[in-house]
Amino acid sequence: MSENAHDVSGIRRIQMRTLAVSEIRRSIFSAKALPLYLLVGMPIALMLLRAVFMPDSMRANPAHATTEFAEVFNFFLLRFVVFFSNALIFVRLFRGEILERSLHYHLLAPVRREVLAAASGLVRTDPSVAAIVLECTNLPPYAAELRLHLGLPVFDSCTLVEWLWRGTGIARHEGNAAALAPRGTNEESGDGKGVSG
Repeated sequence: MSENAHDVSGIRRIQMRTLAVSEIRRSIFSAKALPLYLLVGMPIALMLLRAVFMPDSMRANPAHATTEFAEVFNFFLLRFVVFFSNALIFVRLFRGEILERSLHYHLLAPVRREVLAAASGLVRTDPSVAAIVLECTNLPPYAAELRLHLGLPVFDSCTLVEWLWRGTGIARHEGNAAALAPRGTNEESGDGKGVSG
């Protein structure tokens, strides 16, 4: 392996370790994880309370303990804890990736520079390029910046959908439907009927 390739792999390892530590600190050791830990700890707390406060006669009966554990597992753990834990995790995944600058943000942030560099290189190598087509569905967020940076028209999947929408004529008919819709009641006539006019 060449010296340069060894340096790059070492840098990648350092970057991966830094990102992993950042993500673990953000997701596991943050204050936002506390409600999830409390939910997960509730069944354990219930069983400990049961062990401490249950009379000795009931504690000695294994059938009673098994039935009680099954009821706690069925009603509390499966129906309450699992549902709300999954809800908390989903909300954090759905909103957290956008609101917090998480691992995905850090991994995707450099794409902007690479897209601009690739498009600039394309235009420099072939000055006859008159437009750019972004085939990847991850690239439409960079289309406006590419238009400003290159001064060329940039087309992507969003442009295609917009063209299809306008080509069907539905957009044109939306305006007609709005013009034909009743505008309210005619208060001068006093009949309360929706007279358009």
